[in-house]
Amino acid sequence: MRKQKEWGSDFGTPIAVLRLEPDALVARGFKFERGYDDLDNLRFHRLNDGLALVRHEHSPSPGTEVVVRDFSVTDTNDAVRALRQALEVLGLSRRELSWIHPSLEHRGSKWRHRFHLFHSWLSRCSHPNRSVRS
Repeated sequence: MRKQKEWGSDFGTPIAVLRLEPDALVARGFKFERGYDDLDNLRFHRLNDGLALVRHEHSPSPGTEVVVRDFSVTDTNDAVRALRQALEVLGLSRRELSWIHPSLEHRGSKWRHRFHLFHSWLSRCSHPNRSVRS
């Protein structure tokens, strides 16, 4: 659970991670506020009432999370719309995502194909002894 007193409620569930850090988004005109949750201090930008960008200060992974307040793995339509909205507002493409929630991966053949390629590449990098097929 991602609590944020200043925001007044739970941040929600990460549905994707942008390759960009908050400083790069600030340079594009998006203002980030400082806060905290039960994990760490963080920076956040609220895109709307149920959609935010979040970066934990001590996260070992690069990027900025796209977080939705109401998320259901059985009905991902709202999360897909929220992610599309976030990318549109930020002026970014899907190529700027380094991770997407597994339940959203299978939404549409373009997404499935791109993330299958990404995960295949990632697994080969993670297992150097595994042979790479062309």
